[in-house]
Amino acid sequence: MSCKSTSIVAGGTGRVCISSAPGTIGIDFYLEGSHIWYNWKMSLQRYTNGRWSTIDTRNGYVSPDSPSHRSFTNIAAKNAQMRVKIDLMNPSEVFTSIYSPQIKF
Repeated sequence: MSCKSTSIVAGGTGRVCISSAPGTIGIDFYLEGSHIWYNWKMSLQRYTNGRWSTIDTRNGYVSPDSPSHRSFTNIAAKNAQMRVKIDLMNPSEVFTSIYSPQIKF
């Protein structure tokens, strides 16, 4: 599992961890140092032909007391760089995006 922390302009720090198993990408998203919650949209992205392409999405919310744990299943292994882009929304308008570390899958 590989993790990355990013400061969020509206408050707190988002920590995103990414892991893989055959056919599956797992994401753990934690909100630290904040007393508010955010809606989010996760986009699983693969780097091919010089650009990032979204191959699947999830929606949810995160708060300090309620981290988000999501799995993307039935993902074909193509030996390419993968990441998750998380758009943070308040309440439905994107105000910032944070990214997971990249993994080869």
